[in-house]
Amino acid sequence: MEPAARIAVQKFCDVWKDAFVSVVESLGAASLAAEWTVPLADALDPAVKDPAVVDSWFVAKGLLQGIVGWRCEKSTAVQFAQLLQSEAANPAAAFDDLQRDAFAEFIRQIAGQVTTDWKADTGNAIELIYDSTVLPQLSTAQTASLQIKSDKFAELTLQVFVDSALCAALNAAPAPETPAQPAAAGPASADPLVSQLSDGPIPNLALLLDVELEAGRTGRDRCKGNRRAGGAEPFEKSAPAMR
Repeated sequence: MEPAARIAVQKFCDVWKDAFVSVVESLGAASLAAEWTVPLADALDPAVKDPAVVDSWFVAKGLLQGIVGWRCEKSTAVQFAQLLQSEAANPAAAFDDLQRDAFAEFIRQIAGQVTTDWKADTGNAIELIYDSTVLPQLSTAQTASLQIKSDKFAELTLQVFVDSALCAALNAAPAPETPAQPAAAGPASADPLVSQLSDGPIPNLALLLDVELEAGRTGRDRCKGNRRAGGAEPFEKSAPAMR
């Protein structure tokens, strides 16, 4: 598989890993750790299925189409089923129909978390449909091993399979768009006068008042000078003579 395709498939598997962590934590487990112990590689399709393992397959629909699934030992599946039912972990317990149904519900919750996280991470919707009857071609699939441990159980290992169709769809899926950053807006001004004044120097109001008062005093002084020169005030009427 090409490096770019491997990166795309690994990102998809990492979303599953994080979904396991989220769901297991929501069920009350603490001190949780999850890591890939075996990296992605070509899967081997055994001629005879091991009766001690449990398979859970999902058909992907939408933008991504193909098959993804998980395989684990029954002793691992029963502990996840017990966690879902708030029971103490007992790997020796029988994996009966009740535990099988509980484990199926657990793994469906994981898939539901994956669809939510994948949409949030990539912006692309994906539908994962649980199908216990599907028979994927594992000889062309990619596989990796995930190990999970917490205070509720010891180390549990699961194996993921991503078939060739889904690998190709992941490699061809569009990259998430980066939202454009809005341009920084300048301070808004509702008063046009304020906008005009902000473009130039702000006048000294005290100086303007001094100039206006000085002009007033100058005008009054001129009027007084005219009266001292002996002339009547302009436009002043003389009093009528008494008869």
